[in-house]
Formats: sequence, structure tokens, C-alpha cells
Amino acid sequence: MQDPLDLLAQARARAEADLTAASGGAPLCRIDGRDGAATVKHAEGRMAALAEAQRAARTHGVVDTVSLLALVQSLLEAWQDAADASLDPGPSWVAYRQGGITALGDVSDELSALLGRR
Repeated sequence: MQDPLDLLAQARARAEADLTAASGGAPLCRIDGRDGAATVKHAEGRMAALAEAQRAARTHGVVDTVSLLALVQSLLEAWQDAADASLDPGPSWVAYRQGGITALGDVSDELSALLGRR
């Protein structure tokens, strides 16, 4: 069985590579307004959400699949709540939040599959 923390690390590494490819190495603070900004912000949101999951797993000493799945689902709910709470989000913010929601949802699905819970 795959180590759940390795699964999370691999997802973050993919997100980081996607962010670098999407941004072309440009500073993220200068992406808004540029063609492809939504793609970059989506990739940035994916990486940020997965980094947050890794930090939370370390902070809480999570090492097993069941606990990591619960943590990821809790973060997914928080990211969804933040997206729902915004009154007038701009397109970059929406793309960023959606990237995080997508990444956490994908990891949640992968962890559920490890547990045979699809």
C-alpha cells in the first residue's frame, strides 16, 4: 500500500511543477491581468492547498491514511467555505480557490481509493 504522506508529497510536487510551467518562472505577484493568469492562479491554488495539507499533517503528527483523509476533507471544506463566503471575487481569486479545491478533492479521492472507499 502506498504511504499516504508520499501520495500527498507527490501531488504537491506535480502541482509545483505545473505552477512553474504555467507561470514560466515569472513572479506570481505580477501574473494578474496577463493572458493565462487564470491557469497560473489555479496552479498556485493547487500548490498552496497541498502545502497547507502537508504542514497540517506534520503539525498534527498525521501518519496514517484514515487520519490524513479526515484532515484533507476538513481542509477541503474550509477552502469551499472560503470560496462560498466571498461576495465579489475576481477571476484570479476564483481560479486560485478552485485550484485548491480541485487539488484537495483529488487527494481525498486518492486516499479514499487506498482505503477502498470509492
